Amino acid sequence: MTIVEVCAGSIEDCLIAQKEGAHRIELNSALFLGGLTPSLGTLKTVIDKGVTLPIICMVRPRGAGFCYTQEEFESMMLDAKAIIRSRCKRTRFWIFERR
Repeated sequence: MTIVEVCAGSIEDCLIAQKEGAHRIELNSALFLGGLTPSLGTLKTVIDKGVTLPIICMVRPRGAGFCYTQEEFESMMLDAKAIIRSRCKRTRFWIFERR
């Protein structure tokens, strides 16, 4: 079976994804930057509007690459904890190591 995951950048995207038969959603903001962490308000509204698909939230504090400072990484961990407390069971990170 093929799994359809929709990369959503808005509440409306999530509602359409569910209506059209997606299996799960990756929720982002700022898709034009490659996807950043969505606001907790957006996540809560998606859930409150009745989206029941599994939602994976991107955890990425900024555009311009995937190598982060220690401070950015600490901020990402706080974001991930807040997202999980907000009834989202999954997060997605892209982290590259500097060499």
